[in-house]
Amino acid sequence: MKLNKFLKESSIYIVLSFIQKGLSFLLVPFYTIFLSPHEFGLVNQVIALHSIYILIMSFSLNEAIAKGIMNDESEGKKNVRMNIVLLNFGLVLFGTLILLIFKPWLYSNLLKEANDAIIYCSIVIVASTPIFFIYQKYLRMIGEPMRYARTMIAFIILQVTFSVIYIYLFDLGPLGYMLAIASVSALFGCYSYFKLAVFDKSFISLSEIKQHFTYSLKLIPHSISGWGMNGFTNYALGKLGQLASVGILNAINIVGVLINVVSKSILDALQPWIYTQLKEKEKNHHKIKQIVNFLCGLMVGIGIFIMMFDEFFLKIALPEKYYEGIVYAPFLVLNSVILAMGSMTVYVIYYFDSKVKYVSISTLTGAVINIILGYILIKNYEIIGAITSLVITNFIITIIKSYISSRIIKLSYNMYDLYAVIIGTAFAVHLYPEYKPYVCILSLIYLGIKLILLAKRLNDEQQ
Repeated sequence: MKLNKFLKESSIYIVLSFIQKGLSFLLVPFYTIFLSPHEFGLVNQVIALHSIYILIMSFSLNEAIAKGIMNDESEGKKNVRMNIVLLNFGLVLFGTLILLIFKPWLYSNLLKEANDAIIYCSIVIVASTPIFFIYQKYLRMIGEPMRYARTMIAFIILQVTFSVIYIYLFDLGPLGYMLAIASVSALFGCYSYFKLAVFDKSFISLSEIKQHFTYSLKLIPHSISGWGMNGFTNYALGKLGQLASVGILNAINIVGVLINVVSKSILDALQPWIYTQLKEKEKNHHKIKQIVNFLCGLMVGIGIFIMMFDEFFLKIALPEKYYEGIVYAPFLVLNSVILAMGSMTVYVIYYFDSKVKYVSISTLTGAVINIILGYILIKNYEIIGAITSLVITNFIITIIKSYISSRIIKLSYNMYDLYAVIIGTAFAVHLYPEYKPYVCILSLIYLGIKLILLAKRLNDEQQ
């Protein structure tokens, strides 16, 4: 696949995906207007807990379908679809029964302030989300950005509609928040099954189901360990500190969500392109390195731009009851940028079955560090302790992923200057806020020059 063709197609995909995720981003100010920090903290703690159940039931089958589609040359990819759906359905059915039977231990005792209605909404979300993840990945991998965008925009519009009905009109508070998510998740879960399932038993293959299961099994530690970052942090902060602290952290992290919106949009387009590059006989690993460097530099630049205006933006987006957390914004941006940089290198590892285990090893290492460090720091310093633990952990994971990825393509990414710029800028604007504009502008000038040179190099290689 030619680079300019990739850039042209992915730019359309990125814009549409950005619109979709931008609608989701706008929900945070809406929630914070109608929910107190305590209430917003409660729902985020519930989400933090059930996110690990979603990860377990998802079983990384979204990555299995991505790998299966790239290796399947048949029209419609019906074999892959049917066998992934069957495997998913079995796992979800078994997992949901476990959650219902052991609800007191898996929910009630862990979430003292959550009533049964909120818990049952959570179980609906857990049961219906995995298949939607798989369908999203399927659309991206077969090159259907328009269908993907339409589906996701419909998802967000319905969530906004249900949120207005349940939270604003019916004044249901935290329950309204959970009902809105559960209603949309259930609808799109059913829709995803309908679109993916193939009602022809000739496509069922036990050997293929086993193959998908084996590949996904290698990624399960990575998925579950990923919860050891944000999921554990939100849950532990609510338990060791206050639920209001969880609400403030997640509200202020709207600045980090901006980075996530852009990086996720780029990654949606990047994964199939990297897989195609690695699949071609004449592999151009140097091109992969250059693209990853350019995209990581772009993430750092966007992060610094957000840091420059974070206080102004947050005071517009959030009500005054959340302002006390604005001081933490630069480090939340830093955390999201570091996380995005690691994600840019990881698809090289995903492509090779024998290397996938290293993704799990890196995330598991980070999860253990974050749980230990997070427990100590949250207990003593609450919000800033939680953020410090996240930044340190994600930086370690990013370094490990980048190192493994660079070993595979036999080229070093050489992004030390990018790490130095984003970390140095975050600390400078936090410690010396009066110099924030000057520090950010100098950093952006450096990054602008670097990105121009990288773009010129890429263009020259295409000549």
